[in-house]
Amino acid sequence: MMKRSQLARPGRQLMFCATAVLAITGSLFAQSANSGAKAASTTDEGGYSSWEITPYIGAQWFQVYQHHNAPNYVDRYGPGWLFGERFTFHVDPKISIEGSMNIGSNRLYLQPFGQQGYASIKTHNMQIAFDLLYNFQPRTAATRFFILAGPAAELYAPNGTNGPSAVGTFVQPLFPLHKKVEPAITYGVGMTHYFNQSYGIRVDLDGRFGPKAHYNLPAGPLGLNTLYLPNRGTASSISANVGLVLREHYIAPPPPPMPAPVSQSIRVDIAAAAGSAPTISGAHDVCPGDDLRLTANAAGFPNPTYQWRVDGSAASGATAAAFSAPTATGTGARAATVVVGGGTTVATSAPFTTAPMHTYHLTAEAPGVGNRTASYQWMAGGQPIAGATSATLDLPNDAAKSITVRVTVQNAAVTSAPANYTIRALTPPTLTFAVNPTSVPYTNGPIALTSTSGASQCGGAVTVRYSGEGVTGSSFNPGSVSGFDMANRLRQQTKTVTITATATDAKGQTVSRTANVTVTLSPEARRLDDVVFQNLSARVNNCGKRLLVEELTPMLRNDPGAHVILIGHRDEKTEKGSKKLDETRVLNSAAVLSAGKGVCPQLDLSRIMTKTVGTDQASTPRPAMCGSSTNVKEKSGQAVKESDKNAQFRRVEVWIVPSGASDPAGVSGLTALDSKAVTKLGCPK
Repeated sequence: MMKRSQLARPGRQLMFCATAVLAITGSLFAQSANSGAKAASTTDEGGYSSWEITPYIGAQWFQVYQHHNAPNYVDRYGPGWLFGERFTFHVDPKISIEGSMNIGSNRLYLQPFGQQGYASIKTHNMQIAFDLLYNFQPRTAATRFFILAGPAAELYAPNGTNGPSAVGTFVQPLFPLHKKVEPAITYGVGMTHYFNQSYGIRVDLDGRFGPKAHYNLPAGPLGLNTLYLPNRGTASSISANVGLVLREHYIAPPPPPMPAPVSQSIRVDIAAAAGSAPTISGAHDVCPGDDLRLTANAAGFPNPTYQWRVDGSAASGATAAAFSAPTATGTGARAATVVVGGGTTVATSAPFTTAPMHTYHLTAEAPGVGNRTASYQWMAGGQPIAGATSATLDLPNDAAKSITVRVTVQNAAVTSAPANYTIRALTPPTLTFAVNPTSVPYTNGPIALTSTSGASQCGGAVTVRYSGEGVTGSSFNPGSVSGFDMANRLRQQTKTVTITATATDAKGQTVSRTANVTVTLSPEARRLDDVVFQNLSARVNNCGKRLLVEELTPMLRNDPGAHVILIGHRDEKTEKGSKKLDETRVLNSAAVLSAGKGVCPQLDLSRIMTKTVGTDQASTPRPAMCGSSTNVKEKSGQAVKESDKNAQFRRVEVWIVPSGASDPAGVSGLTALDSKAVTKLGCPK
């Protein structure tokens, strides 16, 4: 197997031979490019950049050769990467100076003493170089070959051991691996090609040699499996890289002399301004809140804009051809106008084609502009020419182009004649309302409420609503009226109710009318407590007299038209055989009311109606028992005991029928009193 020492010298020779070959190739290319009819200048933009920045990336290989040819080496580098940046200044057409800095990484393989395998250390290196370049082509050429050489400084930085990469073991050093800065010499060949005034590409093949980096390792082994680095030879490398050239401070060649310009007028046919003011349609008198839509006719105005005004004030947001005039608030006459902005009129000339190698002085003529202000935009191939915004254009010597000019005119705004309209005033609707009849009995059924209403000029549909006590919808129910004394129906009662009719139209206008109706509650016959008698007795005791004298008589005095109904009863069990007993009880009760002597008042007998029913107990008894009263003292044997369950059937039923009232329902067959028989009785004791 060939040892690495056998490759050292041939590698060094290969580097020098490659440099020489590329230098000769670049020289021959330069001579070929400069010979003949200067054809090479057809790819040259005619200028050059005075300095350049070139970021680059590439690969590097260390230890292409060693100074000594020892049979074996205990160290070697693996291939790695690099990237960096160059700053190149072109001193004259062929001489340049540049500074560069790159950063790279390689793996260092160390052979522990006594082993065949290697331990692996990742290392970084940074190079700062200053080189002199000789270019075989001038700096105005599109492609340039060059050679370079110069001093450099190399910083080696180990990253620590992470092996071994083969079988065996090794002993870690007792001290850290140090960074080390070493001087070096750089040399190389390359080529630069420019794409345009801003960018290019550069390819380099470079070499470097200098003292070896020892990283603070011993020069010889310190024992079995220890790491060391012999202190001999040189650390050499080659690298290949490619970079992007950024051309700075580009110096253009002087322009060739220009021929005399060609003057030419370019006609632009632009439409004239509108000849008449806009008009407004749709104005008419309206009611508040109605939709009054006005429309502007702006015929002849190109791309018009609108601003509506009401009584001289701008309407917010009213910037369209149609306008809904405000009518919701206020009334009276209004005047609407519209200001129509003329917009812009734009016209473009027919194309004018220029010829190469000529300059032109072009003038735009637009007879239709009149007294309006115009702006201009010259265009080449349909695209605006930057800064070409005047009526004339000076076009430099260039390739053939299609030139047009666009003229834009701002038309003046015009105000229309006013469109007049009136917002009518809102008035309430009309309403006539009365209740018929004006007086109704309490017991009557519902009465329909009616009214006559009419809408105002702007009112729209009218609805009528009724309110008041006893009102439901459009009817009045007298029986729903409150405030009557239903417990005392001995007199006629009345109550006047006010009913309100309210008419509301579609615009929310209202009017109300009221009407009174009298509700009458007629008097009603009233039943008092029954006069109760002892068994087989027709005598009215003191309890019965109190009822007739103290309760009934004041009611009759207060109502001279009232009359009394007395209905006699007897008990079926104990008094069945006493057929006249019920009649006698009625007569005695009437005598108490009419005798006019002693405690008895003097009641006109014609005001007393009677009836006898015997043992008929169809009506519910209402006995007046005075046993618990301290105000009623009965003579011995005259009191009716409450423990007597049959006493309630020995009774005279007492009714008072006030003036205007009917006899109680179910009571019929009444007869007048036998006045002689009653008078004969006098005031019962």
